[in-house]
Amino acid sequence: MSKLLIYTCTSGHYNDYTPLWEYCISKSYPEYDYKAEKIEITNAKYHAACCRLFCHPSTTHDYIYVTDVDMMVLREDPSILDFHLKQMKKDKLNYSNSPRTTEYLGESRLTGLHFASQQWYKDTKLERESHLRLLKAAKIGERDIDDEISLMNICKNAKIGIPKPRPLLRRHHGIHMGTLRHYPNHSRQTRNQQLSMRISPKQAKQWLSFYDDIIFKEIIKSVSKMNYEIRKELETLYSFCRRWEKQL
Repeated sequence: MSKLLIYTCTSGHYNDYTPLWEYCISKSYPEYDYKAEKIEITNAKYHAACCRLFCHPSTTHDYIYVTDVDMMVLREDPSILDFHLKQMKKDKLNYSNSPRTTEYLGESRLTGLHFASQQWYKDTKLERESHLRLLKAAKIGERDIDDEISLMNICKNAKIGIPKPRPLLRRHHGIHMGTLRHYPNHSRQTRNQQLSMRISPKQAKQWLSFYDDIIFKEIIKSVSKMNYEIRKELETLYSFCRRWEKQL
């Protein structure tokens, strides 16, 4: 069994990203395990984004990397595991994350891209369970940032220490499809400028290489048929990557 489990929770529209998410991990890091847990929403405030951070996935892996289901993981050097183990050692913490200090409410938030040891889950058990109970009782607000604010509060209240701020883009470990949703009404030039800040030519080339695989093509076809929004994101990403890889 791998030392690392890559984990996320999904619900609603985001369920349709799962085949792409699973494919990217299996191709980029065949040595890692992964699990996307589908959450049935019975309350508007019962968010999968929060559950992925509050719940402890049933696993004996040494480490768990919690990510977004629309984060398309691509292989890097150093690897996800090596990168975060180095950060944990440097910070002298049992988890790896970064405050969003350059963003609104940054001093109160950790990112939703969270790398943790089993010890972190033990140390935060009471706090996570408390937040999960509040979530189920609809006591946590509906703002998109609540999962990250809650994660910061969990770590603070458990008194396990907060890491130093670091650049956030390096923590994506791939292409965030959400970036393609953020600029739908902008000009092509503006959108391409934003994408070029978040996607490297090397990542673009790696993404395009997946299209040589008939399995990936079938996944693209199936997902595009199920979900129009994702289809448009994939089309925009493909066009951008075709142009951007030429920078290499």
